[in-house]
Amino acid sequence: MVGNITQIPVYREFHHMYVEASSRDVAWAEDNGERVMNQVNRLDKVLDGKVPDGHTCSLFPEQPTTLQETKRLVIPIRNSPKPPPERITFTLPLINKARNVAFVVTGAAKASVVKSVFVDLDKKFPAAWVNPTKGQLTLIVDAGAGKEIETLK
Repeated sequence: MVGNITQIPVYREFHHMYVEASSRDVAWAEDNGERVMNQVNRLDKVLDGKVPDGHTCSLFPEQPTTLQETKRLVIPIRNSPKPPPERITFTLPLINKARNVAFVVTGAAKASVVKSVFVDLDKKFPAAWVNPTKGQLTLIVDAGAGKEIETLK
């Protein structure tokens, strides 16, 4: 859904997850990540920014095998194309199970990627694989990032 924000709900609880993983963290995720995420079941909100390469969470275009993961909800990433080189990330099954997934994108330099991902659904960009099965997908853009989307002109 593309549109203007008129009212933003206030959430009483907010958990920010940012992981700059060490080798020990990545090993822990391999051993324990699934057990912990199985206790979560479903995320309420996934809030993601967008960069020109169209990655989401730590699922990068240069690592397409991560998009094929169907069983694990959290996976380790090694040799990430962006720093840090080792990290852990949500997988598409977990992201697409969320109640709400929102992308926030700013800047005219990202306009063509916004169109490719959210209008053309170009699957070469991992963000285009995000499609909540029982939730809502929201795109929030500024004028620059949304300039190639017809309904915003």
